[in-house]
Amino acid sequence: MKYQDYSLTQVEYDREERSQMAVTQGKFTEEAFIKPYQHILNEWAKSFAVTNERVKKHAA
Repeated sequence: MKYQDYSLTQVEYDREERSQMAVTQGKFTEEAFIKPYQHILNEWAKSFAVTNERVKKHAA
């Protein structure tokens, strides 16, 4: 690193805590961003071409 005045975080999470945090963050993201802006996200996603055949089959 360029600067020497840094320290590593001392926070450690076990597998259970990480799983709980992921679920909580996912629910927050869905409620705060995905649901309110679903129509905008759908329009935005339409502008991208699907090139992977496996993804095309799954989306159909």
